Parts: sequence; C-alpha cells; structure tokens
Amino acid sequence: MIKVLKSEGLKNLNYAVSVLIFSGLLCVTPWVLVNSSPDRSIRRFEDLLRLDKEKSGYGREILARYYQRTSKYRLAIRQYELAAQIQRHTRYFHEKATLHFTLGEYTEALEAETQALEIDSSHVETYNSKGVILQAMGSYEEAEEVFKRGLRLDPDAYHVHGNLGRLYGKMRRYQEALEHLEMYLKLAPHDQTYPWVKQEVQRLKTFLQEKR
Repeated sequence: MIKVLKSEGLKNLNYAVSVLIFSGLLCVTPWVLVNSSPDRSIRRFEDLLRLDKEKSGYGREILARYYQRTSKYRLAIRQYELAAQIQRHTRYFHEKATLHFTLGEYTEALEAETQALEIDSSHVETYNSKGVILQAMGSYEEAEEVFKRGLRLDPDAYHVHGNLGRLYGKMRRYQEALEHLEMYLKLAPHDQTYPWVKQEVQRLKTFLQEKR
C-alpha cells in the first residue's frame, strides 16, 4: 500500500485510506453496521479495487469471504478466481475447492486442490482436503495415498490422522482405523469432533475384542 501511495500521489490518498478502513471493517463488523446497503458497499469496494488491479488480490479475498459468510458461494468462487488471476496463491485455490465441495462439485473441488498443490506441494491442509474429496468420490486408495503424503510432511497433523482413520473404517481396515483415531485423540483433545471420535474408538475396540 505504501508503494501505491508513492506512485499514485496525494490525489488517491482518500481512496487508499478508504481501502484500509473498509478492509478492517469487513473483518470485524457486519455489513449492516458498515453501510445500510450491502450492494452499494460492494460497488464502492469494487471501484477501489480497480484503482490498482495488480494489487487487488487481497481485496478480492475479502469479498470472497464476505460472500462465503452470507452463503453466496458462487459469488465467492468468482472472487477467488479473480484473486488467483492476480496472484496464484495456494490459499485462493484451497478456499475455492472448499466452496466447490460444499456445493457437492467434487470434480471442480479436486481440480482446485490439485492446482493448489502445484503451487505449494508442502501444504498439509491441502493434502487433507484433497483426501476428503477423493474419499467422497469413492476413490479410497487414492485418498489413502494423499493422506499419507500429508502425514509424511507433518506426522502430528491430527486432522489428517482423523480423516485417515475414518477412511480405514470405511475400508474395513479396523485396526489401522483405530491406530489413527487414537493418534487424533492424543494430538487434539480440544477439537470439536473429539467426543465423536472417542466414541468411535471405543466402538472399534469393542468390535476388535469380540472378533478375537
């Protein structure tokens, strides 16, 4: 933003300040408190972003997150696409994939996560999400390999352990499922799905004991 101010001159000072203020408000304040007309606020923000298209990626992300919070997923996807045209950031593709997945568009979600990994092959959360997508598509073996790649990068990624454990349960590989779910419980005692996983672990232990 400092570079923009230097190159644009004082004539755009008010616009630049408005971007900073507006961005902050979007992060912490509901639209209704910012402006009585959300559509008008969006139009104004779009005008500000057009002042410097090359540096408007973060602004597009702000709009995407607003649309996401208001369940306007198509509009959010479009904003992430525009942001990615400005800067190919892993986060933009990853968030876009999450939205496609929410809409049940697994092929598009998988494509977006693949693009994210092309940019950053060390992003563990992307491996986790890609594995979940593949599992939802019924591609269990591929999902297993993707989860394992994530764990090779971060052996303590509890969310990957949890999802891999669930996958093994679906594959009827119950001992492996138990091992990964127990690892999840060890690493994430405060996660919101902890109670469910704890019950599942107990169920698996009972099942395996009766099977012997």
